[in-house]
Amino acid sequence: MEPLTLNENDKKIIVTLPERWLRMDLISQLAVLEVGRVLHQAGHLTGDTGTIRPDRDNALIIASRYGSLATDLEYAVTLADGIEFASPALFGYTLPNIAAAEAAGHYRISGPVYALLDQDPLARARQEARRWQLHLGKAALIVYGELDVVPSSQQAAPTASFHLLPTS
Repeated sequence: MEPLTLNENDKKIIVTLPERWLRMDLISQLAVLEVGRVLHQAGHLTGDTGTIRPDRDNALIIASRYGSLATDLEYAVTLADGIEFASPALFGYTLPNIAAAEAAGHYRISGPVYALLDQDPLARARQEARRWQLHLGKAALIVYGELDVVPSSQQAAPTASFHLLPTS
């Protein structure tokens, strides 16, 4: 898969590309961009660093139908000529939680951060975010959303929809 092509607005949201950007799988790049987009639109990113304020409880919950399957399949292709030709860069992205971790690390989200697999990912992520709000408090900054890269022999079909849980 090709890396995301970022426009000028995307670059303003991300501020500084992560060191691993060109090694990241597509779903991780999407997570960084789309989590940043929702935080930026709501005014939660600081202008100079592009991260959230550290003095607020926060969380990131991502749900997916396919998880890292597109990357898993790409990794399997690199195994075709033997284990010695397997891609260590792709192997590092063969877990669904990696995309959430990349986005959380980039924006300094330090609360609960993980991915879920579900047939109705957005509803499941919202449900899980509400569960965490009970523990973190109504003022917690909780990002939740759906993120998928549908495996395809043609061109990858990414989908992303991120939201902030309303605070009181």
